[in-house]
Amino acid sequence: MNGNDKASTPALFDARVDDRVRKHTAPGVNARIDRLTNATLKESVDGGRDAMIARLKELDREWDVDRALMANFAIIGTLTHELGRRHHHNWTYLFRAQLGFLFMHALVGWCPPLPVLRRLGFRTAKEIATERAALTDQLRTTALTS
Repeated sequence: MNGNDKASTPALFDARVDDRVRKHTAPGVNARIDRLTNATLKESVDGGRDAMIARLKELDREWDVDRALMANFAIIGTLTHELGRRHHHNWTYLFRAQLGFLFMHALVGWCPPLPVLRRLGFRTAKEIATERAALTDQLRTTALTS
């Protein structure tokens, strides 16, 4: 499979896909995530059936950005709540701000920690599902042609 063979590496991301987090992520960050995803997909497809199955197992374990965000809120929220309860009540302001951020993310798909997590490489559930679908389709195609 050469680099010009579009069937070897399916196009993963379509600008028309409705994804709130991608809409609120800097285009350069989305482009970097897309490039890494496409490179990983191509590597898996070029590696054959076993590589594709191994990648699907990795995708089963991958945390999406929402899961990482909830873990972040749980850890920092617990910490600030306890600091406010045990040491100084000013810590509760940070806890309250976090609750506002969480509500903001639920409404519009963005909150202040999100750009940091995206820059760290956390992908949306739709991005992960799209890669999974591309790998599954490629596995089916490979099985039919074998």
